[in-house]
Amino acid sequence: MGALRDSAVAVLRSQGRKCRPRTWLVGAGLLLVLAADPAGAQTTAGFDLRLHVEVPLRDGTRLNATMYFPRGAASAEPGPVILAMTPYTADSYHHFVLPIVRRGFVVAVVDVRGRGGSEGTFSPFTQEARDGYDTVEWIARQPWCNGKVGM
Repeated sequence: MGALRDSAVAVLRSQGRKCRPRTWLVGAGLLLVLAADPAGAQTTAGFDLRLHVEVPLRDGTRLNATMYFPRGAASAEPGPVILAMTPYTADSYHHFVLPIVRRGFVVAVVDVRGRGGSEGTFSPFTQEARDGYDTVEWIARQPWCNGKVGM
């Protein structure tokens, strides 16, 4: 497992992507997906995964999102989206998200400002309301969302 993880990390770093070898590198299957097609959506068992999706905020800051789509959902009828915003890095939520995605929901896990892959300075409780509002509005405007966003 260590050699496979190191290979995936090397591929991502060679493309200029931020990558810290830690718990988000869960299982050999996800590692192979990350290494196989790091640009755009990656597909794995029953869902499509998009890493490092940039969510623009009104002040120009960009938050980092990890997006999970039920297989084919990005090209299907728009539906509701479940949003989680976290200071603990979006890449570490894989095992929490899979049961929700397998029930047909799109899930967006977003690093809050200044944490994980997001820009800006982390200042707990001062920016979450405004950034959360901007994130919900951005998700609601996407072609794969029907305007309903749950948190």
